[in-house]
Amino acid sequence: MPLNDDDLSEREFPDESDMDDRDDEDTDPCPHCGLPVYQHAQQCPYCKMYISEEEAPTAARTPSLFTVAVVVCIAIVVIAWIFGK
Repeated sequence: MPLNDDDLSEREFPDESDMDDRDDEDTDPCPHCGLPVYQHAQQCPYCKMYISEEEAPTAARTPSLFTVAVVVCIAIVVIAWIFGK
């Protein structure tokens, strides 16, 4: 039987009856959405957030536009000072 959009939206957000089936001793509330998550889980199955920052993958940090602008301005000043002598 094919699933329609209504079935999918209901499965994304479980109702309270789904949570009654879980063993409360093995779960803790997710710090982000509050739904029960197994104690050793790295990621919440409901909101997809990582339980702790240590378990989250490190993303490549990109410099902000302000940082890039400051570096470019400093480079221009240094080049102008060197060639201005």
